[in-house]
Amino acid sequence: MVKLSYGVGIPAVTAEMNLRFKEPARIDRYIIVTSEIIRETKRIIYTKANAKHREGDIVAEAEGKLVRVARS
Repeated sequence: MVKLSYGVGIPAVTAEMNLRFKEPARIDRYIIVTSEIIRETKRIIYTKANAKHREGDIVAEAEGKLVRVARS
């Protein structure tokens, strides 16, 4: 989810992440991971993500809080 924030130009670090595994991720199947920013405050970015098999079966779901950091 930090990769998403950097991808849209917001440097941040992970403050909290909750991950729920729904089913095994088999090594012989492709996994597609998507993430999105749910909302933002001055300091915190709330995100969610999921991992699915190509056929649409959800493998895992996550929610996270990111903290903005100063640009170097």
